Amino acid sequence: MKPNANSRRRHQPLTYGNPSEQDLLAHEESCSVMSVKEGQTLFIDTRRFVVGEDRIKEHRPKHKEYLIGLRDSGKLLLAGRFSDNSGGLIILRASSMEEAIEISKKDPYVSNRLQKSEIIAWQLLYVGL
Repeated sequence: MKPNANSRRRHQPLTYGNPSEQDLLAHEESCSVMSVKEGQTLFIDTRRFVVGEDRIKEHRPKHKEYLIGLRDSGKLLLAGRFSDNSGGLIILRASSMEEAIEISKKDPYVSNRLQKSEIIAWQLLYVGL
């Protein structure tokens, strides 16, 4: 049963690895990507790991928890890792570059110096969704 327009949909996160088709459909239905608008400024946070897998695994649960909190607050638009596992990319909603930097600094991967972060403001010109 689909929720009515006034109810809030629970976001269905994807798991690491290869999600099933059912997981992908549930995730797609719960995403807020459709809420982006042409002309909106978003912040692209490109991340690269600077440590080995052992340290990364140790902090992964806290990193995922942090991203879920950002998603639930409306600050996280998209996040994913690179196919070569060298890092990832996060697209943030923030009111300023300063806020985007603060959000990134609080991520356990960045605050524990596991990843280097580079943020750039990105003005959305076209929405093809």
